[in-house]
Amino acid sequence: MGEITIPPSPSWYLSNILACNDEGTAVAYGAKHELVILRPTTNFVKQCEIQPVFIPMAHKERVSAIAFSPSSSENFKNHLVSCSDDGTVHVWDWLNQSLILSHSGHQDGHKIVGVDWSRANPNLIVSITDLGNIVCWDLLSNTIKRLFVGSKILPLCISCCPHNKDIIAVGAKAGLIAIYNIKGAQLAFRLRGHELDVISLAWCPVPQNVFKDDNSENTLLLASGSKDRTIYFWRAGTDGRYETFINLPNHPVASAGYRSKNGVGGQGNSWVCVRWPEPHTFVSSSLYGELLCYDLKNIIVGKADGNKKTKNNKVAFRLVHGQFLYFPGHLLIAWHPTNESVLAFGTGEGRVGLFDTSSSKPALLLRLYHRKSVYSLIWAPPVGNIETFTKKKPLALFSVGDGEILQYNPDNPEKDPISLASFFIKCDASAMVSKAPGRSDLAWKFDMSLAAIGNDNGVLYIVDGRTFSHIHTVFAHKKLIQCVVWHPGSVTSENAVSPYSSWLATASDNIQIINVTNEGVETIACLNTHSEKVVSLCWSPHFNARLISASYDYTSQVWDVASGSVLACFDGHHSAVVCCLPSTLHQDYIITGSADNTVRVWNINKYHLTKSKTKKQRLTGVMKKFAGVQEATDLTPAEDNEQIISTA
Repeated sequence: MGEITIPPSPSWYLSNILACNDEGTAVAYGAKHELVILRPTTNFVKQCEIQPVFIPMAHKERVSAIAFSPSSSENFKNHLVSCSDDGTVHVWDWLNQSLILSHSGHQDGHKIVGVDWSRANPNLIVSITDLGNIVCWDLLSNTIKRLFVGSKILPLCISCCPHNKDIIAVGAKAGLIAIYNIKGAQLAFRLRGHELDVISLAWCPVPQNVFKDDNSENTLLLASGSKDRTIYFWRAGTDGRYETFINLPNHPVASAGYRSKNGVGGQGNSWVCVRWPEPHTFVSSSLYGELLCYDLKNIIVGKADGNKKTKNNKVAFRLVHGQFLYFPGHLLIAWHPTNESVLAFGTGEGRVGLFDTSSSKPALLLRLYHRKSVYSLIWAPPVGNIETFTKKKPLALFSVGDGEILQYNPDNPEKDPISLASFFIKCDASAMVSKAPGRSDLAWKFDMSLAAIGNDNGVLYIVDGRTFSHIHTVFAHKKLIQCVVWHPGSVTSENAVSPYSSWLATASDNIQIINVTNEGVETIACLNTHSEKVVSLCWSPHFNARLISASYDYTSQVWDVASGSVLACFDGHHSAVVCCLPSTLHQDYIITGSADNTVRVWNINKYHLTKSKTKKQRLTGVMKKFAGVQEATDLTPAEDNEQIISTA
């Protein structure tokens, strides 16, 4: 077992957020405000051996588009350009993850929606804003010139012609495509054929018309993908008319096992991306999360058949990749303790459901009760009346959200969940509170004899695990209890019952270790080396008294609680660490998830920090990359600049 990083997904609904270099050796994409670069290692054998490289805080706001430098570039080989909603454009050396050049020549308040690195002129980068403000950036002189694509054109994407350095294509709202000459600063064509927004553009890799046998004419074919689910092929270099167009299939190519929440018509189903890697090979996304490859030799010019039949009456596209769609907004999951194919999930909108991973059936949503986020799910024997449960040894699903604890009956998903608020009346009375606090977490001891309930006022309740009758009240913290977890009854490194099986760990602004018995409670330790709040805890199943913590200070720590020492401190995440889990396969590996949308598997023997960085120290380290980078000079004439500002 080795260290693994599962990177975040690219930002959604952006056509040029992902790019591949010309050699096919690197893929890069934007995920929120950072860049992710994927390339095989030198000893690459398996897919999992591709370790991502990150450029954290590449921009202050969301990255909106990226592009690699062309392979023909002599001065900027192994570089990429990124643009952002913050109005900046950066050039990076992606091998060293270092910032080389930068400009912020777009007007304040304008969002950059597209950027492209010209293949015809490797020293030119062109970017455009949502209001049509174009910036042409000469990298050799590090100068920029601003242009305006024209009124009533609201751009969404941009693409530089690979055969003519002066021509760019702009996809815009309402189905409009603009062919613009940046040398003469004039609009060559307004292409109209789509009914809805044009969100993706791709030039033919050769200047000739690949749909005709005569290759003498420099047609400069341009493909466009639109939300109206059509793809047009335009003659952008001659008369500006379309050569042919195709409609995407109205049904999934791989129908087996397909799952869809919204069916055809949702935003994601209308997002069509197009790429033109070879003269007669064309690639597009489908309405169903599939990647389709078209053989342009067999497309009938001028015929827009939905099935795209060829001259030989064969389908002209093939499925390259199929992917299941899924329910977005999940906050947590919990495997069934005995049925390994059943997975419970909770969402940010208060939904709780069950998913059978062994079948193709859609997820089963239980009765909606929570109004906001569900932040804890636990499988345990039911509390109270169990007559509605059909199995001999039933298990209920408990959810914590909105300050309440609910009990669901998985055998009767249509039945309303039971609120357990009435079970805590005596508990609240013992805490001497005038108003019932919100419940924040719930956990059972390994033998189900005791249960612990965390509250938003920092008070901890210990109750009977079967009846929820009050046993102890512990004033553990002053703030909301983020997590409650019991020590396991035994560990793999020893055969006997663990002497620490009565220990309970709670997380808030620090970590409290409490020894809990029916007779009383005793605070064993207070662990406070995290600089911000701790939100997740987990005991190791391999070693006694070994605790893993996750904190908003961007770190995860491993503790030997018996001695009170920190064994490891992992600082590889670029944002708050929100969950942690020890590997069941290897005693030295930890799995952590973060708000940077990555999951990392790391070895505790490689990280020996004993103290986490402060917020100021982290920010100072990240901002060093921007120091000393020369800003591009604006060469736009004053009169043209005033006209651009007044027009835009």
